[in-house]
Amino acid sequence: MAYIRAKDRIGTMVNGFYIQDIKRENNKTFAYIKCPYCKKQKWTRLDSVAAGKVVSCGCYNEENNHKKPVDIKDMVFGYLKALEPTKERNKNNGSVIWKCKCKCGNVVFISAADLLEKRVQSCGCFAAEVHSKSGKNAGKSVVENFCVEGTNIKNLTAKVPKNNTSGVKGVHWDESRKKWVAQIEFKGKHYYLGRYSKKEEAISIRKLAEKNYLKIF
Repeated sequence: MAYIRAKDRIGTMVNGFYIQDIKRENNKTFAYIKCPYCKKQKWTRLDSVAAGKVVSCGCYNEENNHKKPVDIKDMVFGYLKALEPTKERNKNNGSVIWKCKCKCGNVVFISAADLLEKRVQSCGCFAAEVHSKSGKNAGKSVVENFCVEGTNIKNLTAKVPKNNTSGVKGVHWDESRKKWVAQIEFKGKHYYLGRYSKKEEAISIRKLAEKNYLKIF
């Protein structure tokens, strides 16, 4: 096996450790590593890392082959309250799986690492709640800022959709009838303006309806 100089290991992975820097101290070589488990950064003997004698910064319990458990009983993480540890372990990081109760009443099982690092803060209801609120707030904002008597005035100046075949809002081709359809929406109501053989006729009727219905806006 070719000899690898210590400094050549900077920026590389050695047995799961990311080597960030190298130094000599008391005739020994030390590496500044990032722990593959808890991501803590520290100086440690390079020869111990290279030989595989250490597997973590010290957070890993070799005897039980898992990270040292942390007591989080009754601690609250967002919507979740940790009730009791289980015998299960997270397959990725060895963290203890805890039985938790969500604010909404659901019982879920989450690893201590996910709770402590705030990767999981509810049974999933929080994301649903945020999505629902954002949708309601968006709708409320449109009504408050752009609607007059049930009509969204922002739509009046909006660009014509790319899938519009006529190039004019409110006019589209009815393939089943082979006609051009004209229509308009006003004060929350939909008005059908008829079908026409010529696109120009449908556009003309739509424009006339705009003048009659939408001129106040």
